[in-house]
Amino acid sequence: MNELKDLRERKGVSLREAGRATKIYFEYIRLFEKAEKFPSRSQLKALERYYDTDLKEYFKGVKVRMLLKKAYAIHSKAKMVYGTDAKELWR
Repeated sequence: MNELKDLRERKGVSLREAGRATKIYFEYIRLFEKAEKFPSRSQLKALERYYDTDLKEYFKGVKVRMLLKKAYAIHSKAKMVYGTDAKELWR
């Protein structure tokens, strides 16, 4: 499921080593792997060069997961604040 982490582990490198090689702060790489942050265009290109693969489809999935996570948080907050599901508020 975590293609980016799998690529790094198959290469046998740590987050710090991947960070040094790509010139991306290793904590950002950790966030990319956990689908908590989306890379800039230059970061994406650096990762693709380093892992020698196309990561655009992977990060499209990451973006969808991030949006779903935000939607769930909004839904949960609406339920807590209004005592009902968010969909009920749109009726």
